[in-house]
Amino acid sequence: MSIRVFIGGGPCPPEEAAIPVFDRGFLFGDSVYETVGTNRGQLVFLDDHLDRLARSAERIYLRLPARDEIRRAVRETLAAAENPESRVRIVVTRGDGGVDLDSAAAGQPRLVVIVQPLGGPSSELREAQT
Repeated sequence: MSIRVFIGGGPCPPEEAAIPVFDRGFLFGDSVYETVGTNRGQLVFLDDHLDRLARSAERIYLRLPARDEIRRAVRETLAAAENPESRVRIVVTRGDGGVDLDSAAAGQPRLVVIVQPLGGPSSELREAQT
């Protein structure tokens, strides 16, 4: 089981994933996210989660990447992780913008997808302690 992160165009191991310090999601929490699970390896209610992501983004005037781009990133990262069951976190930040309170200073939105085994590190830690 593994964790994979989609950032900058493709999936990678978490230790290779990086967000620039001037990303508004990092500086100001200027982002939206959704978490999706799998059941028998299939994403559960992905379209419903993407609808809610879109509504959240609309409320803060954040432009999302195309829905097909988000779906592709989720599926590629899920396939790269090769977990029997996964938790998928989809994050979209407003992108780089410097330390400027004006959100209009931001560039392109940044898409990040994090796939980890369902149960996550906390269950692995509990097993190691017993």
